[in-house]
Amino acid sequence: MEGGDALAMSVFDAMVYQIAKEAGAMAAVLEGKVDAVLLTGAWAYSKRVVERLRGYLEWIAPMRVISGRG
Repeated sequence: MEGGDALAMSVFDAMVYQIAKEAGAMAAVLEGKVDAVLLTGAWAYSKRVVERLRGYLEWIAPMRVISGRG
């Protein structure tokens, strides 16, 4: 994506959008009673993913990123 690959950027945007939609659906099922939005695993290491998801999700609850192991 850094090199300007438009397809890669489109795929990335679609992936982040889908993750945000699923998190929003979970917030609705929980009737807005959400203490935090957690991002773990490999995606937690990507600053780009974290920043984009914060933009979509921090209105639901504070976002916590857990990227460490063990």
